[in-house]
Amino acid sequence: MKMKFAGPVAWGGSDDEETLLDVLTDISEAAPSVRYTRVPGSAGGWPIFQFECDHSDLEKLAEMWSIEIEDLGAVPV
Repeated sequence: MKMKFAGPVAWGGSDDEETLLDVLTDISEAAPSVRYTRVPGSAGGWPIFQFECDHSDLEKLAEMWSIEIEDLGAVPV
């Protein structure tokens, strides 16, 4: 089942050399089914992306971001 959710994407942090492309690449490697599109607006200065992925990849993404799956706010497509 395909799921979708939206959220900001931040980079840098503890790795000053990290770029947005690095983060998006890490997301794609962690969850191969993920597709993302930038949407208008920002949250705290960070761009917002709409993500769509297989239900099975939600756990990988939540683990990558150190959050609970429910915190993603994913809904069926």
